[in-house]
Amino acid sequence: YLYNDPYSVKLPSGKKLSFEYTTNFKVTSDQDGVVVLTAGDYNSTVKLYYGKPVVVNTNCLSESVKQTIKFDGLVAEYRSYQNEKTNELQCSEVNGMEIIEVSVNGEKVFLEFNSMISVDDRILLLAKSMKIQS
Repeated sequence: YLYNDPYSVKLPSGKKLSFEYTTNFKVTSDQDGVVVLTAGDYNSTVKLYYGKPVVVNTNCLSESVKQTIKFDGLVAEYRSYQNEKTNELQCSEVNGMEIIEVSVNGEKVFLEFNSMISVDDRILLLAKSMKIQS
């Protein structure tokens, strides 16, 4: 895998979170505690929440899968949310979502991606590359 230069953001605790991302992704925005990474090879977006947790619309989505990921030394939690109320008008525009909660040196960050993308090596390698510095 090829990597771009490391990218870093400042966490609410004052520590610096740095991560590398594969050449399939590029950072397209960084604002309000969320970094948006967009894939260059097909239509997919991953959001890294570093200043706040992901907000799940629990009126429309329910947790369908929850499992621990162990990936070459990384431990994280994967959660999938599905729309269980597709017939309700208020939920017609709400899509399912998938979240990886990553704990890095006691700090929690979240990766959100839509259900069209599998939890592939690119997303796991992004999580695995995260490092915290004081």
